[in-house]
Parts: sequence; C-alpha cells; structure tokens
Amino acid sequence: MTYKASLDILAKVVTAIVTIVFATIIIFQLNDVDGRERIASILTVVFLILIYFVTFFFRPISYSVTRDKLVIHRPLSSITLNRNEIKMVERLDNNRLSGTIRTFGVGGLFGYFGWFANR
Repeated sequence: MTYKASLDILAKVVTAIVTIVFATIIIFQLNDVDGRERIASILTVVFLILIYFVTFFFRPISYSVTRDKLVIHRPLSSITLNRNEIKMVERLDNNRLSGTIRTFGVGGLFGYFGWFANR
C-alpha cells in the first residue's frame, strides 16, 4: 500500500517563505558581484542553491508498506526499512513532541525529515 507524503500548511508556508528569502538574497548577491566581495557573493549563492536543491531531492514523496518492508520514496534515493526491525509505531501528540531538537534535519522546507532527538 502506498501513501502520499503531502505537506501540511506550516511546511507550505515555510517552503514559500524560504524560497522567497533565498531568491531575494541570490538576486542581491548577484547584483553586487564586483571587486573583493565577488568570491563571497558567489559562495553565498552556491551555498543557498545547494541547500535548496539537496533539501528538494531528499524530501519524502510517498511511503510504501508491504508485508516485509517500509519504503520511504524520495526523488534521488529511497530508504528501505525491514518491518521486523521496527520496534514500535505510534502517533504522537504535540505534548510528546515538545522539546524535540533538530540535530540534522529539515523542519519545514519541503516537509519534515532527517535526524531529530527527543527524550
């Protein structure tokens, strides 16, 4: 069975805002490319574009559940987990999610994914 990984309202808003902010910064950086600041401007533009596209290509698109596996489908590479290795699945309410720390994850740009820590 396959389930779509749709964005919630917050993720849509964050994605729109980040897109506008990144585009604005890139436009200003490219308009200000002269002299010594040229390398810094170019590096800033490359860094922002890299963040944006890495996030885009590693976002979850859908999930497939079979008798043996859970597959998280992404544009570049899917993640496959054996179901027998999953110890527990539960729906968490907002109270249980408070205090969650994004250790190496994305919290809104094209969704929520990566590494998060919680007690």
